[in-house]
Amino acid sequence: METKNLSTFEKTWGVLIPILVYKISTAFFAMVLLTLTDALSRHGLIPSAVLSENSGFLSVLIRAISLTLSIAVLFTSYVKTMHIKQCTATEGTDNTATTAYTGNRTGILNVTRSFTSVLRPLPSVISLLIGMSSALFLNILFYITGLVNISSAFNKVSSDQASVGLIAGIILFGIITPVAEELVFRGIVLSRLNLGFGVTPAIILSALMFGIYHGNLVQGIYGTLMGLIIGYVYIKYDALVYPILVHSGANILVFVITSCNLLNSLSIRCIAMAFCGIIFLITLALLRNHTIKY
Repeated sequence: METKNLSTFEKTWGVLIPILVYKISTAFFAMVLLTLTDALSRHGLIPSAVLSENSGFLSVLIRAISLTLSIAVLFTSYVKTMHIKQCTATEGTDNTATTAYTGNRTGILNVTRSFTSVLRPLPSVISLLIGMSSALFLNILFYITGLVNISSAFNKVSSDQASVGLIAGIILFGIITPVAEELVFRGIVLSRLNLGFGVTPAIILSALMFGIYHGNLVQGIYGTLMGLIIGYVYIKYDALVYPILVHSGANILVFVITSCNLLNSLSIRCIAMAFCGIIFLITLALLRNHTIKY
């Protein structure tokens, strides 16, 4: 059965499953690691003082391992989705794209190769600049307008992120998190929505899901807006590596600026905001007029 022959409920469920699996698996792995750490501490294999002194690092480590394991869990689903996408694009016959969202288990090597072989210098630079400029623009806008103050949950998340060391934060927020979230929300969710509902609904709905996933109003708005941008980049370049670059560039720049207490004065923020707006518009124009031949 092809994806286009599925009911709306089946298409929607096929989109929600990977998000639920990602959320549940990440929480499960974190719980297992925390339980293991606690058991080692109770048996004296890890001194309680060491855990207490390095609680921040331990939290980052557990989060990083949990996300990495979740990537491994969902990678097969990504491969299956890419298999159906390729079959739909190249064949379009009833006997190729079979069993919606459950395509065959082969092709992992080809997908892995294509993930790296599509990397091009100009699209990479465009993706990074779009991510950095849009993220910084929105962050400054949210602070200037006071939007960041409407959610205590957001302030708690910001406080937790600020307590993470610079290098650990870059690895966690700038590499591991973007890979995991883009695999789920663009590689699987947006691709499945595109197969079932078309490009525009896919970009909008995946962005909304990405925003809702973050769990508070401020990050919800920010995640939705960034999701629209990242989704457009994914559709335009048709390769997961570019949404990851957008996401990584955005997270690293914002995290470094926040950790180093840069852009503290209002005047500097306004200048940086204007500069980011200009860079974003220029790179967006380049993105719209640039295509890649694989």
